[in-house]
Amino acid sequence: MPARPSARIGVVAGVGEAVVDAELHAAADDVGLRHVDERCDDLRLAVLDAVIERVKGYGCNLVEITGGEPLAQSESFELIRRLCDDGFEVLIETSGSIDVAPVDPRAKIILDVKCPGSGEAEKNRWENLDILRPHDEIKFVIADRNDYDWARRVVQERDLGRWTVLFSPVWGEMEMKSLAEWMLADRIPARLQTQLHKHIWGAEARGV
Repeated sequence: MPARPSARIGVVAGVGEAVVDAELHAAADDVGLRHVDERCDDLRLAVLDAVIERVKGYGCNLVEITGGEPLAQSESFELIRRLCDDGFEVLIETSGSIDVAPVDPRAKIILDVKCPGSGEAEKNRWENLDILRPHDEIKFVIADRNDYDWARRVVQERDLGRWTVLFSPVWGEMEMKSLAEWMLADRIPARLQTQLHKHIWGAEARGV
């Protein structure tokens, strides 16, 4: 089966935020602070409209919203809802440090559980695991054997095999072959994932 075309949006609301901030300063100078909130709402809607029109122009129905942390942008939740309303299949890659409950249930969450090697394991919001739906996924990015053993324990102790679990090697640090061998030896209920675009176009390529 041929791969479906897809579009990746990298913190699109963050781009809009810069535009909104610049416009707000001008609006405040022109019409006074009492009109800023209304102007802000209009500008945010205009940014979302522009993003959605651009996505439609790609001619694909699979959209992945990435970051940074996309859920750190308040507009992302509205963007997700509107894309779902328009019939797109929507994926959201999130670090798991922010409450995912407000995410439209029609979208698929790919929850990144931070391993110790990331230096951000203390930011994991474990309550998010209680919110995930059957179609969501959980991802661990593995830097070394310590990360692998930690992730394996988390999968077993928290019974994460109920979802699709992904183990992905840190690019340039963790050898994919070694990770695959560990997973096979331990029969971990997880899939090996790699950043395929980096294998094809190189690690520095953007917009692919």
